[in-house]
Amino acid sequence: MSSINYFRDLKNERKYVFDNIKNETMMKTLANRKSIYCLLRNSASYDLGLVNCAESYTGSEQSLINRFKNEFDFVILTEYFNEGLILLKKMLNLSYKDIVCLSVNQGTKKVDEKDRQWAESVIEEVSNADVILYNYYLKKYKKLKHLLNDELGELKRQIELYQNECTDGRQEKYFYGNVPFLNNFILIGCMYSLGIILKDIKNDFGITQKKANLLPSLNIGFRFLSGPLTSALASQFGCRKVIMLSALVHGAMYIISPLMPHFELMLVSFGFIGGISYGCTYLTGFNILVEYFDRKLGFVNGLAVAASGFGSFAFAPLTGYLITSFGWKITMYTMGLIHLLCFLFAAFLKPLKNDQPSKAFELENLQDKKDLVKKESAIRKFFKEIINFNLLRTNKSFFCLVISNFFVFFAYYIPFIYIPIRAQSLGIENYAWIISVIGMANIPIRILFGFLCDRKLLRAIHMNSFCLLLAAVLLFSYNYLNSFMLQIVFGFLFALPTAGINCLSTKYIVDAVGSENFRNANGITNMFKGIAVSLGPFLAGFLSEKTGSDFYAFVFAGLSFLIAFIFSLISSLIKHK
Repeated sequence: MSSINYFRDLKNERKYVFDNIKNETMMKTLANRKSIYCLLRNSASYDLGLVNCAESYTGSEQSLINRFKNEFDFVILTEYFNEGLILLKKMLNLSYKDIVCLSVNQGTKKVDEKDRQWAESVIEEVSNADVILYNYYLKKYKKLKHLLNDELGELKRQIELYQNECTDGRQEKYFYGNVPFLNNFILIGCMYSLGIILKDIKNDFGITQKKANLLPSLNIGFRFLSGPLTSALASQFGCRKVIMLSALVHGAMYIISPLMPHFELMLVSFGFIGGISYGCTYLTGFNILVEYFDRKLGFVNGLAVAASGFGSFAFAPLTGYLITSFGWKITMYTMGLIHLLCFLFAAFLKPLKNDQPSKAFELENLQDKKDLVKKESAIRKFFKEIINFNLLRTNKSFFCLVISNFFVFFAYYIPFIYIPIRAQSLGIENYAWIISVIGMANIPIRILFGFLCDRKLLRAIHMNSFCLLLAAVLLFSYNYLNSFMLQIVFGFLFALPTAGINCLSTKYIVDAVGSENFRNANGITNMFKGIAVSLGPFLAGFLSEKTGSDFYAFVFAGLSFLIAFIFSLISSLIKHK
């Protein structure tokens, strides 16, 4: 079956092979025409020169076994691979380090049950030489297994240690994919709820809407501005330590900021410090995904960012309830405590059993003093990564993506600030549900976008361009929606572009610069996003206050998305790396 499924010529004639494989004469005739048919009957024995092409073995079992043993000294069966490695170690006087190997894509292809049953029904007749040899060594390995239990246990332990060192615990990558999911649920859920809290903060401090908008602007802005810093910290200290420490700081800022006597001090604590710690917690999670996933990066990324949909759906009504019942300060205290869960989730990022092989690797590296002298200092590497903007100069497609992202995030958070304000001005009591609807509808759409990326049905950059154009059209029309139901419909529709904007960026950046440059490219992109986010809501607030209408805030956002669409389209027309 493996030959049929692997070789195109055989796969195309699958039914003919199924019907005629027992006919030795027919198979020999086909093999004379195409040598690939020799692999259908006794393929292993044919490769080893024990039988002729496509023929059955006609001699005695013992004669075949004796001939095989005379020509070959050692045999490993797939089912007893580790046992075979132990025997090899004994024969060649090797160490465990010499025989450690890591499996890739083990058991990833599902076997069709009908194919399996067919193969079992014909194999003893059409591949009798292979079956004789297999059964002989299978008995040998079954007996040996019980004698090698201690050595097998040690080999398994060594494989686990080296796997954690070499791949950072890649066997647990599907769990790691859940860490960004859980963190995003909390981080984005709370962030989208800031618009609900903002009115109470504005009234409590007696400030203008323009000034109040600085709080989410700076918080989200410094989240993205921390991109280069986040990349450098993750490279130097590892994702686990960065997320754990930044999660503690970010949670603390939610608790400390309501205690500030002046709004300006709150801008420093929550806007500046909280923004940077927010970025280090949030952005580092996407570095993990790129390192651990390749073939299914789009789907896993879509799954991780879908958490923001769950978060906004859950936190918007929770925030509304807490404000109504306890006020904005208790609401922020509560969110701060919830943020501390991100510290707990990050603690599981790297298995503790990794420590031992790390020391072994360190000792081996210390032996080579010449290499240590040549290495750059940690501080020099750190700052070098922060200020590395070469990709903007050398990759035109990436340059256009950065400009597009700048205009996207110039406007992205404006709707989440002004939708609650606009809804309240219309007398809509359940305004928090509009944000919840956007979040909930985001979930399946983000997963769908990820699936489409992996299937390569559409390029990520093309889907991104469509999302930006749709977002612009929806924002231009928003001010004409005056009822709760129309705004709910808007929420469902607006979920599509917001989902695409968030879950497609990782994939199209990787497409543009390659996974090896992703950390650097992601840091640069997020820095420009941060600048945009810091300015956009503030300018929207300035426009709405000068004109006395929220209408211009949405028009401003729509125009920004339209410019972003143009640059995204240009990027898609430039040949990627």
